[in-house]
Amino acid sequence: MKSKEPVQEYQSGVSDIISHMRTYGESLNDKIVVSKVLRSLSLNFDNVVAAIRESKDFSQYSFDELMGSLLAHEVRINRPSDKAEE
Repeated sequence: MKSKEPVQEYQSGVSDIISHMRTYGESLNDKIVVSKVLRSLSLNFDNVVAAIRESKDFSQYSFDELMGSLLAHEVRINRPSDKAEE
């Protein structure tokens, strides 16, 4: 993931790669995909990665759930700060 790349764009790229790999016969489960995505995230998501690694069971954590968590974190990062106006 590039440092300023939006999560939605990154998710689209990862989904395309997964789709191509499965088309060519690669067996990928969500556990493998989630762990690879967590390793490839930019530094902006380090605290989220640490929290997910500590709190989630990867055998039951789906790619879609991960992307939802990352999108929510991105929204929090990018929201305008009310304190800056004061």
